[in-house]
Order: sequence, then C-alpha cells, then structure tokens
Amino acid sequence: MDGDEETAATGADYPEPEADGGAPEVLREEGAGVRGERFDPTPYMRQLRGRGGGGEYLDVKWRLLWLRKEHPDAEIVTEHVQIEPTLAIFKATVTLPSGGKATGYGSETAGDFGDFIEKAETKAIGRALNALGYGAQFGERDEEPAAPPRFAPRPPAEPPRLPERPARPSARQEAERAVPAAASVAGTDPVADAPRSADGDGGA
Repeated sequence: MDGDEETAATGADYPEPEADGGAPEVLREEGAGVRGERFDPTPYMRQLRGRGGGGEYLDVKWRLLWLRKEHPDAEIVTEHVQIEPTLAIFKATVTLPSGGKATGYGSETAGDFGDFIEKAETKAIGRALNALGYGAQFGERDEEPAAPPRFAPRPPAEPPRLPERPARPSARQEAERAVPAAASVAGTDPVADAPRSADGDGGA
C-alpha cells in the first residue's frame, strides 16, 4: 500500500458502534479526529465484572480516539522507566494544546501478559488520559480490566495411605516379651526365681 492509498483509506468517517452496542473493529487515527468533532464514549463503554463488583470501562483505544477528535494536536510522550526480561514500567504524559497536562504510569509482567512491554505502555497512556477526563470517570477503577484469574496449580494428590502397621518393637521390648514366654515354657517364674541381693532387691 503506498501513501496515496493510505490517505484515501483513512479519510473515511469512523464506523458507528455495532448493532449490539459493541465497538466497531476498526480504529483510525486520522479522518474524523482532525475535524474536531464531539465524541460520545457511551456506546464504547463496557461493563466489567471482577473483584469487588463491577464498573464501566472505556478501552484505551477509544480514549485515544476521543482525545484525537477533541484535540487532534494533543501530544502523547511515553518513556520506559524500567524494562527487564519479565517486567516493564512506563511513564506517559499527555499534553493538551489548551495547556492541560497529565502523567500516568503503567507496569506489566511477562507472567501476566505475553506482550507485557506494550501492555505497560498502554496502561500508562490510559491512566494519563483518564486523569485528563478521557475515561469512564465513575467506573470502579481507572486501569486495564483484570486478566482472568490465574489459579495456582493443584498440589499433587496424596498417594493412598496403606493400612497402618503396628510399630516394630524395639530390641528391649522384644527381650522383655521373650523372658516371660521362655519362663512359662520352662515352668519357672523369672521374678520369683531371680537372685536377690542382701538388701532384698533383685539383681546384682
């Protein structure tokens, strides 16, 4: 696609929300946005269900469209604060031509989202836009919807327990049992027949 085709393709009007109220699949950053038209975010809001109840949420792509429709010359500057193999933190600053300015931070981990670097940057932009009034102002939170809950892996099932066997007697216990048994076979009483010391105690 060369530049002329791209210009022609982006010059069309933005699509209206789908019949079911859902947002259209196409998002353009030129076109209607440069005309300064009013933007109604209501059809693009979605309901979140999650921890602590639910709330309305406006995706960052629709916040950007809203910003561009009202302020086509607004400036968005992002910078990475920290990028590691499994963590990204971004800072985004949005400046309006009228002088309004807001900064937002976003972080993401590789364990929660595959494209964690892009996600962190998007979160930062979304938070800065929300601070300027581009978002679901009365929603529960001003951040990306929570990812589906991740459950810790189940611990392995315990192996079935074998019936308990009595503990093996110690050598002393076996010897104590053996002495009376041997005495009964011989017909003697080991206690009565035991040698006595002068003070009357048995044994040496």
